[in-house]
Amino acid sequence: MSPRIFSTLICVAATALPAAAQADGGQRLILSTELSDLDRGNRDWSEVSLRYVRLGAPRQSTELAVTGTSRFGLKDSQIDVAHTTPLSPSLVASVQASHSPTARVLPGYSVGASLQYEFAPAWLVHGGFRHTHYDSTDVNRLSFMLERYIGNFSASVAWSPVRALGTRSDLVELRGTWYHSEGGSIGLIASRGDEATQLGGGVIALADVRSLALVGRHRLGPDYGLNYALSRTRQGSFYTRTGLSLGVQRDF
Repeated sequence: MSPRIFSTLICVAATALPAAAQADGGQRLILSTELSDLDRGNRDWSEVSLRYVRLGAPRQSTELAVTGTSRFGLKDSQIDVAHTTPLSPSLVASVQASHSPTARVLPGYSVGASLQYEFAPAWLVHGGFRHTHYDSTDVNRLSFMLERYIGNFSASVAWSPVRALGTRSDLVELRGTWYHSEGGSIGLIASRGDEATQLGGGVIALADVRSLALVGRHRLGPDYGLNYALSRTRQGSFYTRTGLSLGVQRDF
């Protein structure tokens, strides 16, 4: 499958920040949609997602999302839950799980956990694991990321070893973000690596995946925000996907 960062706008709305940059308290609703154009005669993709986020103490949140997708002409639904909590002033833990009752193209379920450690001011290291189950295969993925904040900018490099279809592969991601205003940002994400790729009808194959995405978030007022992403993903020789995502965020 292609990197999850291009599937929704959640990566934009919930980007990890150092402790000093985290908001605390309140609730958030994010309604987002994505349309993707596929070449080589494949049917286009579409997705609609509604996510509820409850913010607690600094760096603590609980999330619930319901998503409906149409890929290769097959409709799916999915439920996602996630919880993030600080273990110490410098260490944050997260757990995530998802389930698709239809699983025609989406995985049947996935579970994962991650840690974020601020080992020096504005320096963070991330580590995580995710297990994803399809009817035809299982995908196990580790992730390691080094992140640095400098003024209104951040940059990160990530490496993910993946085990799928009896083969080990690697994914590398580079990311840069500019925080241009309070609650507003724009970033560029590039990644490449061999990944399990969806071909429709439950068929999964390994492919050399190359992705580039422009993501952003802008405040529309004290309580509203606009999230967006424009991405292009080449799934080996199978197809190239060009996607546009838009989301409206309401804080209350």
